[in-house]
Amino acid sequence: MGMVRRGIHGAPVVDGGGRLVGMVSFMDLKRRAGEERTVSDVMWPAVAVDEGAPVQDVAAKMLDEKVRRVVVVHDGKVAGIVSAT
Repeated sequence: MGMVRRGIHGAPVVDGGGRLVGMVSFMDLKRRAGEERTVSDVMWPAVAVDEGAPVQDVAAKMLDEKVRRVVVVHDGKVAGIVSAT
């Protein structure tokens, strides 16, 4: 898959208006290969922070939520991703 070749192991899922609705990982997609599923079937709730959040708070949130990626949002729209790697 192109995601892994580009070093992308997870990505935010947005609706038609660009609003964050979840996250999906390469492994989620790989495990479901061959099944008739949609992205919304395999995505999970995204952990997000506002773009003005202090870095220490983002790191703490990643530890508290036990996630490797946190989506950064501005006015509800994806502005970036903070990754543990």
